[in-house]
Amino acid sequence: MAIGDPDFMMEGPMDLGDPMEGAEIELAPPAEPQKVVERDAPEPTAQRRALVDSLQKMVKQAKGHWESAFRQMEKDQRFCAGAQWPSETKASAFNDDMDDRYMANITHRHIQQKVATLYCKNPKALCRRRPKLLNTVWDGNMQTLQKAQQTLAQAQMAQQAQQMMMMAAATGAMMPGQAAPTPGGPPSMPMMPPQMPDPVAMQEAQAVIEDAKQVKLQIDQQTKIAKTLEMLYEYELSEQQQPFKSMMKLVIRRAATSGVGWVKLGFQRVMGKNPDFDSRIADVQQRLSTLERISADLADDEIQPDSAEAEQLRILLEDMKKDEELVVREGLMFSYPKPTAVIPDPRTVQLREFLGADWVAEEYILTPNEIQETYGVDIGAGYTAYNRLDTGTDYERARASWASWASGNTTSADDQISDKDSQSALVWEVYNKRDGLVYTICDGYKDFLREPAQPDVYTDRFWPWYCVAFNESEGQVYPLSDVQLIRPMQLELNRTRQGLREHRFANRPKIVYAEGLLSDDDLDALRNHPVNALISISGLQPQQNVEQVLQPLKGVPLDPNLYQTNMVWEDMLRAVGDQEANLGGTSGKTATETSVAASSRSTAMGSATDDIDETLTSIARAAGQILLLNVSEETVKSIVGPGAMWPTLSKAEVSKELMLEIEAGSSGRPNQQMELMAFEKLAPILMQIPGVNPTALAKEAIKRLDDRIDLEAIISEGQPSITAMNGASSGPNIPGPGGQPPNAQGPQGANNAPKPPPPSPSSAAPKPPPMQGGPGM
Repeated sequence: MAIGDPDFMMEGPMDLGDPMEGAEIELAPPAEPQKVVERDAPEPTAQRRALVDSLQKMVKQAKGHWESAFRQMEKDQRFCAGAQWPSETKASAFNDDMDDRYMANITHRHIQQKVATLYCKNPKALCRRRPKLLNTVWDGNMQTLQKAQQTLAQAQMAQQAQQMMMMAAATGAMMPGQAAPTPGGPPSMPMMPPQMPDPVAMQEAQAVIEDAKQVKLQIDQQTKIAKTLEMLYEYELSEQQQPFKSMMKLVIRRAATSGVGWVKLGFQRVMGKNPDFDSRIADVQQRLSTLERISADLADDEIQPDSAEAEQLRILLEDMKKDEELVVREGLMFSYPKPTAVIPDPRTVQLREFLGADWVAEEYILTPNEIQETYGVDIGAGYTAYNRLDTGTDYERARASWASWASGNTTSADDQISDKDSQSALVWEVYNKRDGLVYTICDGYKDFLREPAQPDVYTDRFWPWYCVAFNESEGQVYPLSDVQLIRPMQLELNRTRQGLREHRFANRPKIVYAEGLLSDDDLDALRNHPVNALISISGLQPQQNVEQVLQPLKGVPLDPNLYQTNMVWEDMLRAVGDQEANLGGTSGKTATETSVAASSRSTAMGSATDDIDETLTSIARAAGQILLLNVSEETVKSIVGPGAMWPTLSKAEVSKELMLEIEAGSSGRPNQQMELMAFEKLAPILMQIPGVNPTALAKEAIKRLDDRIDLEAIISEGQPSITAMNGASSGPNIPGPGGQPPNAQGPQGANNAPKPPPPSPSSAAPKPPPMQGGPGM
């Protein structure tokens, strides 16, 4: 079975055997060479070329439309990183060009504090079936079901009684419980058989019971499928190249710093190609892609046998021959595009669900070699090349002033082709919701890199990107970042502190002297004297007062009111919703004021946490749909276990049956202490209410304590509590031989407890006399 076949095993070791054993790399081309990769420039039809050009122009116009928002994101990123003076904002914040002016980077502290508050642990997925009315005859009431069971039980008992009476009449035996006739007395009355229920009632009861059985069967199946899906989703999260928790913190940090953070959900297939190299599942795929590209270039005479890449191919082949098995797998793939990499339709009115957008594009910065490895296309020199600066930000590198490489560089076209890793191309994947297709294009290339088709994976949402944003406002598509909110106060704080520093520096002690009275030696002696020195000044006359020659210069008095930052701090804390205690300081507010401020802040943070949970829920639901449609039953059982249940569903059934949700508050609870206090007051009341489920009550307590105890593993149905079992086994608390009650003597106290005397034969209860045959005997 070939790797490209759809029935190829999704995950597991792939035995390459030893294909290189006794084989040599054929370097000479055959008599009639056939190209492994198409090298010639494409010649698409006029209609196809027009479509490619229109898509490229569309994406470029959208980048120009959002250019101010993207530039603001870069500005905010540099500001948070420390470029907080005007001379530094135009340069990168990650170099040594920042001057020595005062900077208290409260902005960075606020971002770190917000990330820690909003996201503190991995989410827990809960799969629930969509509520449905599965019963057709039964009304869903347990009393109705019990009544139907009683009706059938009554009919069964009546039928059995009739059979026994018929057998007794045929044999002349007495029925159980029938009195024997007395000699000379009247004959015993025959027993009346139980009355049979109405046949119509019996049919209705039978239909109710059968319907209830079918409902229970469907519910049990869906519950088992949901549990399987939960475990599979948890496994996929744990198998990501980058830890999901760390990357989600990165997304939240980007949302606070740049205004928006993105998560992209996809599915990596066996030997599949994806332009996001960083997010690929950790396996041998990337090595195989490199091997395939170099082999194709060598076969097509694009590289010489004595070149560096040919040597790289030889070393790679030798290394792969050492591995007996190469693990190739597929599964969910999470990627995290930068805020400037997702380019929405200019008609977008809201980013969270791309309301109003007909299309959305994602931008990749790839070298020609990476494009060939991903799409199997050699773009040659037929593209717009960009110089990927190592010191610039991503948007500055790919901002697409749309000038070709030659406009700012003198590198020849031949050199560009020979060194395909020194330039960068812009690749755009355009998701068009109108026609449901994905177009993959490269800036300046005449044709598609991949034939337009539907998305690789189906979700009822269509868009693969999920947004995290906090400061959304009406009328503005890209929300404000926390850096924009805090920027004026941060600048004012820096200026105030820098002014105070300069004032103090200017007020350092200074001494003036009359020009010409002191020689250079006198000045050196006064300037560089040791401690407790005796200084000889030649310009000072005998009996002359030294203050007539040297006089201190009085500076401008320091007015503390000019450099107060209280108002700046108040504005800063109100703008971003922080408190002084959250940023490391304390204030003189009363306990009531502090409590009110903490409650208000918890409400705002709780709303942001709900937004994150909503995004995680959307991601989990789409992931469940992808897994149900793309993972085979054999693979699921190998991951979850042989008891897993996995259905075969269509797209419509997948979108309607199950929902995969994130447990509420699993991403972090900012008001945990207040919820615990409220639960402590409510729990005693709940325990006095009849019918309250103790397991559910324990689950709520554990959730508020932020623990992950598995109640299903530690709870056994029908068992009393540990306290009750200890109380039953301890017996009376009577002092034993040790001088203390058994409960106070440790684990061995029970051995010292007095044992009750064994029962004597005389104290045994008398046995009842045997039953006689009838009354009066």
